[in-house]
Amino acid sequence: MVAPPFPLWARLVFAGLVLALLFLDLFVLHRDAREVPFREALWLSVFWIAVSLAFGGFVWLLAGVAVSKAVLVFLLARLRAVATWLGALPFLFLWLLFTQVPRRDVLRTRFSFAI
Repeated sequence: MVAPPFPLWARLVFAGLVLALLFLDLFVLHRDAREVPFREALWLSVFWIAVSLAFGGFVWLLAGVAVSKAVLVFLLARLRAVATWLGALPFLFLWLLFTQVPRRDVLRTRFSFAI
């Protein structure tokens, strides 16, 4: 399965963030060459780990929203096809919609926390 492409704004935000953090690291935090004390190295490590975890969470959220939309569109098309096949009863379509969409959300939430 091919992953959905990220939008242009997400790519530009990522490039800008990388350049800003590189500038911060090279020209603000380490302006002059010196031995870095242990405490400062510890805090810098914690900072960069937090930045990487925040970026990973952003990518996970963005990809999850894209996959969720694709699954919802597929589910609505499938439910409409079933309702049409059964005689195009609108109340049946609405019943399927209001029972299957919450089921999908519960399963998606359960599986997303299992990873």
